[in-house]
Amino acid sequence: MRRSLLTAVALLAPLSALADDCPKLGSLVSQISKSLEDVEIERASGEARDAYDAIACQTELANPMLLSTLMQLSGAVHHFNEQPDRAAKAFAWAISISPGSNLDVVYGEEASALYTKTRDEFFAQAPGKMTLVGDIQAWMDGQSIEANSTLAVPTGTHLLQWKEGDDGALNSRIIMVDASEERQITLGAPPPAGKTKAKPTAKAKTSGSTGGGFGKNQTMLYGGGALLAASAASWGMAFSAKSAFNDETNPNKLADHQSRANTFGSVAVATTLAGAGMITTSFLLNSDSPVGIAISPLGIHGAVAW
Repeated sequence: MRRSLLTAVALLAPLSALADDCPKLGSLVSQISKSLEDVEIERASGEARDAYDAIACQTELANPMLLSTLMQLSGAVHHFNEQPDRAAKAFAWAISISPGSNLDVVYGEEASALYTKTRDEFFAQAPGKMTLVGDIQAWMDGQSIEANSTLAVPTGTHLLQWKEGDDGALNSRIIMVDASEERQITLGAPPPAGKTKAKPTAKAKTSGSTGGGFGKNQTMLYGGGALLAASAASWGMAFSAKSAFNDETNPNKLADHQSRANTFGSVAVATTLAGAGMITTSFLLNSDSPVGIAISPLGIHGAVAW
């Protein structure tokens, strides 16, 4: 039922091979989902544990959609193992990357309720502040951030990646950010003169919000992006079902293929329109979108804290 989506997600994994002892994130997404489909919870649990290690050893830039999907699957595994705290931490990872996305209903009402509760708690958290110092290029949870200036970073654990120069090796490390904390991290060689001058903190706008979390315009922007990503997967599943209908030789199975094609097609149209509408609304709410990390509520839970 979900293999077309998995294929689409797996294609987002980096094409060049990683080290043998560091699995690709796309491969782990496919493995865990297959284990859940086969109701092999013990096998899925081992794969979920491997996922945390794999995130910290990546030698290529991580893909945000892969990270979010991987944590949703890992959270579902922990939920099935009756480990609500671990499930909530994994769900918080996914939510911090894509706050507007929802957990697939296939995981059940209880898992969905925990996902919603975790998202409400995420929005209530005040962000921390972080400054990366060094002559580097940097990314957090797969999205580019600016070094040598103070950034507002959502509470939670994050995948920090950086390299020195255009040809430098990519480094990966998982860090934890607490609410309202201020931290400076030095990476690589000192920055050239002039790059360390004081800059205003890039903050998440709070238009339409109450408290220290992210505002409505950010929610619209992130949610719209998540819906457009989901629509791409739905289009893929719709075309897959149509292809299966055309190739089917058993007349008794044609109605099922047709029904699936119609269902996924309807979902794809709806999510495409909704996603585009939310993104448009976000710019109407605020045409002065913040840059860098301020436009990405990022933060991931991992096995290693810095």
